[in-house]
Amino acid sequence: MQNNLNIIKMKKTILLLLFSLVSLVFSTSCSNDDSDNSSNQILQSLLGKWYFEDPSTNPTINNSFTFNSNGQVIYSYWDGSPGNNYDSETGTFSVEGDILTMIFPENVSLTFVQKVVIVNQNKMEFLPTGNPNEDAYEGDYFKEGYSPSPTDELKLTFTGSAFTDQCTTTGSPLYNSVDVNVSFLSNGNLVNQHNFQEDSNWNLSYNEILDGNIISVKVKLQNFNPNDSNSGKGTGVDNITVKIENSYNEVIFEENIGMLLICTDTWHEVIFTYNKTTGATTTDFQTHSF
Repeated sequence: MQNNLNIIKMKKTILLLLFSLVSLVFSTSCSNDDSDNSSNQILQSLLGKWYFEDPSTNPTINNSFTFNSNGQVIYSYWDGSPGNNYDSETGTFSVEGDILTMIFPENVSLTFVQKVVIVNQNKMEFLPTGNPNEDAYEGDYFKEGYSPSPTDELKLTFTGSAFTDQCTTTGSPLYNSVDVNVSFLSNGNLVNQHNFQEDSNWNLSYNEILDGNIISVKVKLQNFNPNDSNSGKGTGVDNITVKIENSYNEVIFEENIGMLLICTDTWHEVIFTYNKTTGATTTDFQTHSF
């Protein structure tokens, strides 16, 4: 009887060992498959030319990495001489999971190891791996040939701070609120507008999705009257900021463009315009002196 129990226990032990071994092999296989899939996805995304600066902004100097399917990587860099002249160095690269290793053997051998984050099909990031013995070529990189299409929608955001007491006057401010119109335009056509009356120090914020090639936001002080210096006197909007984001929620432009104020010298209207094709911006103020 005791021998039978020992045999049964031994069989159970063998079965458990076999099950554990199969589970380990299966787990390792799945892990390797996941790593291989990740490596292949990163590799396919890497292939091509990647600039150090967004090419759609027309930078003066733009170094690049070009990753080829044969495992070569070409580093192109400005040679420092007058003009737009570039030199290059060829190395090798390999991908394991999301880790990219680049080796440049010319002159002094240099090795860069970094984690690759694919932001979207046109942008990626190189980040440190966390290993203090590995140097990463940190930065954002932009795919060759990318430029915003005129049909791509962009989000244009206006922010500002209302005030009523910025003009030098005696006594209390003439006005307790600011009367402002904010209009959003696409290719010169009105898309939407907002009218508001707000107290001093009130923060304003509006945004609109625009799909035209030329997009604009116009901010206007409604109380301005060229024939009445006291109409809206002392009111205005400070820290007028415009921000443009693409469909990937990336900020492609953000700038404080100034303020509007009704006073002896008056800035009563401003229109900001952005050209999607060229990336050019213009800011035009309407002014008046009493």
